[in-house]
Amino acid sequence: PKLKVNVKESGKTVSVKGETFTVGVESNIDWVAELVDPADASWVTIGDFTPVSQTFTCAANPGSEPREAQVRIRAYGTSVSCVFAIMQAERLRGGRKDHGRRPAGDGRG
Repeated sequence: PKLKVNVKESGKTVSVKGETFTVGVESNIDWVAELVDPADASWVTIGDFTPVSQTFTCAANPGSEPREAQVRIRAYGTSVSCVFAIMQAERLRGGRKDHGRRPAGDGRG
């Protein structure tokens, strides 16, 4: 079986505001997209697909920590798969009160 996912080895970085994107899939066998760890990837929705592409929708990151989800494109009935990461930066503080929580060493008293 042949399976190739057109995404950088480093993965896909999405906007902190949320984003929908599509990856190309080249395969000579039926395949499925799945979240490697759904509990850590609740912010990623697996969307529509065609025989040659898969769409993902990522929610905005309301938190102060960056986050990452692992996605697997797996060829049915085989052990062949491609895994890639979706990364999203943390929400930047600005304009809103941050309730006094500041990381150590950020240069502010």
